[in-house]
Amino acid sequence: MRILPVFLFLLSLFGGCQPTEKEPQQKEELSREATRLRMGMMLSPEDPTGHLELGEVYHQMGEYEKAVEQFHEALVVDEENADVHNALGLVYVDMRLMDPAIQAFQKSTELAPDNPVFYNNLAYTYDTDDRFDEAVAAYRNAIETDPTFQDAYFNLAGAFHAREQFEEAISYYQQAIALDDSDSDAHYNLAHVYQETEQVDLAIGAYERAQSLNPDDAEVYYHLARMYEKRGDRLTMKRYLDIFVELAADLPQFQDELEVARQMLAQ
Repeated sequence: MRILPVFLFLLSLFGGCQPTEKEPQQKEELSREATRLRMGMMLSPEDPTGHLELGEVYHQMGEYEKAVEQFHEALVVDEENADVHNALGLVYVDMRLMDPAIQAFQKSTELAPDNPVFYNNLAYTYDTDDRFDEAVAAYRNAIETDPTFQDAYFNLAGAFHAREQFEEAISYYQQAIALDDSDSDAHYNLAHVYQETEQVDLAIGAYERAQSLNPDDAEVYYHLARMYEKRGDRLTMKRYLDIFVELAADLPQFQDELEVARQMLAQ
């Protein structure tokens, strides 16, 4: 099962909590940016923005201790800067230091109570730390702050989904889709809830919508094949299995599913 959380880095999407391996060119670009920012800070040492931006670059480089140091330097200059507290919380999450991360996000929400992004990040961290009730409350704070903030609906649905509270998960996935029908992950996760609750026709409809939005996603074809197998439509099942086998052939994470797919095709 794939339940995808949305985790926000300031006001832009920050994909995941673990640093991805940087390409050499990207590493070089980040290093140059860090040098540029350090030189700029020599001219304006009392400007917290320079420390914030440099800390963000260090974060992207995976140099977490240096990032934390820069964010603390920014807070020495401006301890009431909500963006800095939020950025500090994000680094702590990547360091798996949940208590200080929660404290940082709590501070950001206190300083900027009208920003749903900060509530979303606080909620995500509560959820990661298995503090479910607090996560739900924080996600709902994000929604109350901005009822059009789609990411909070999506993440709240995922929190319910992970705990097999399917009725609530369906409701919030549907609300996320109502706000952004182009979100393939929301359609995919909704389809998975329908699959888990044996609602085959609804699962097929949601998976096919996810597939239309993201046709390169191998996994959705596998699930569609399983759903059409349940429906008794072997022709459509085989069509989707053929696509899955082609797309997933070189993807190691799908070796078990590939073995099942080949067995189904051989029947």
